[in-house]
Amino acid sequence: MQFSQIIFKKAELRPYTYQAVKVLIFLFLAAYTVYTLNDKPYWSLHFLNDLREAVFSAPGKALLVVLLLPANWGLEALKWQTMVKRFHPLSYTEAYKGILTGVAMGFATPHGLGDYFGRILRLPYRERSSLVGAVFLTRMAQLAVTVIAGGLSLLYFIGAYTSFSFRWLFLPVIPALVILLAALLVSRNRPLLYNLVRQPWIQRFFGRLQEHSSGEFIRLALFSVLRYGVFTLQFVLLIQLYNIPGTLLIQLLGVNLIFLAKSVIPTLFDLGVREYAAWYFFAALGLENPHIVQASIVLWLVNVLSPSLIGMFLVFGIRFRPRHDQ
Repeated sequence: MQFSQIIFKKAELRPYTYQAVKVLIFLFLAAYTVYTLNDKPYWSLHFLNDLREAVFSAPGKALLVVLLLPANWGLEALKWQTMVKRFHPLSYTEAYKGILTGVAMGFATPHGLGDYFGRILRLPYRERSSLVGAVFLTRMAQLAVTVIAGGLSLLYFIGAYTSFSFRWLFLPVIPALVILLAALLVSRNRPLLYNLVRQPWIQRFFGRLQEHSSGEFIRLALFSVLRYGVFTLQFVLLIQLYNIPGTLLIQLLGVNLIFLAKSVIPTLFDLGVREYAAWYFFAALGLENPHIVQASIVLWLVNVLSPSLIGMFLVFGIRFRPRHDQ
């Protein structure tokens, strides 16, 4: 059973029905976007005036933030192309379209789950289920970079800005050691491990990951680090654009903590976590400034909303069935 059959299992639909489904998806994404933007504080006159003043005060930095947008998602497209091209000759342009489609569908679904559908449904029908693992790995690679950078920043933040004793940090070590011990026992039990990995559903979705070379994994990690650097630079530029005081080290520390909170806190609403984390961490760093929340929102408008608006129209390029069936 192919990945798209999760939705259309054993369904015999006419070609125009698939087009109608695409229209419905587009309308849903458009309606969700309007709902997200409706009556939000970032459309207030105060917010827009502050943004206009910030842009005119440093137009070069504002332009650079916008110009880094295609680089941000372009690096994600390179990650996707790296993981797919061994099995399907995916061009960079098609990889970029898949990323934008995934951004749009992920924007309107919990935890960005629509990203899987947006990317996969642009691939040839026969390749879809086997490349779900590639989507998962590209997302996990980016999460790993975020957690490492944010985790190191969190340790520094706890030691330098709170009265929290580092001895309490050893409490998580106990369950971590238990998990590590269990993993070692499983790894030494080769028959158990082999039977687990050989489960049909694991092979269907993740089996092809073992066919990748070490060079491909290294490029995936490198692109993930570079992409993290790009949207970190965007955030720092926005902080400076709003003339928020603080050394570059403090700014980087706050940005890393915001990205960490956004990535690891379970939530259906990415923007709410982003706003609260921006306010909390920068206030704790002694930079309690209302403009930090505005800078965080502007980053979301640039990096998430704008590519989602483009990706909405790329939804019409997805394929639910083999091309000759549509």
